[in-house]
Amino acid sequence: MTSPKNFTAGSSTRSLAYLFDLATVAFVFIVVYALGDALNLKLDDPMLFAALVFVYQAYFLAARTGATPGKYVRNVCVIAANGEPLVLGQAVARGFLTAFPYACLAAGAIHIDPIAHGLVSMVPVFGVAYLFVDLVLLEYTHARRTLTDILTRTLVVKLPPIQPHRAPAVPMFSANDAEFGNPPRLPPSE
Repeated sequence: MTSPKNFTAGSSTRSLAYLFDLATVAFVFIVVYALGDALNLKLDDPMLFAALVFVYQAYFLAARTGATPGKYVRNVCVIAANGEPLVLGQAVARGFLTAFPYACLAAGAIHIDPIAHGLVSMVPVFGVAYLFVDLVLLEYTHARRTLTDILTRTLVVKLPPIQPHRAPAVPMFSANDAEFGNPPRLPPSE
């Protein structure tokens, strides 16, 4: 039997793919915010970044067969735990759980009075704790499955490397092939 480590993506590969995706979403966030500012739209909602993370993850996981641009660059993809491709519900749930920590952090950016709201002021801590648990599970479990993977019943697997097309080293025909005609013969000598 093969070990899960043989086909699941490593922690460094997944971390780099995650950071690539996060940087891409941050770039889109800056562009959207600048366009909103130029058009006099009020886009200063702290939840905008979390919403962009959700849309980015859900779209690419659903439409691009489990590979966000970061995962594509790192040659990994997300599949269902049973080995099948992701279904739409799993892609949306995974997008939601990826955006959840950022939504919690954005909730902390909304000025909450900690004395008046008690537990509500602890919401950013839940986001940081979720990211921490994901990181610990990714680094220290045998199957490299994060809390997001477990809750959505998915796996992040390595893809086989792309094989270049290899032309044959020698021609695929001989001089006597009927396709190319027989070679001319010398006239008989006298």
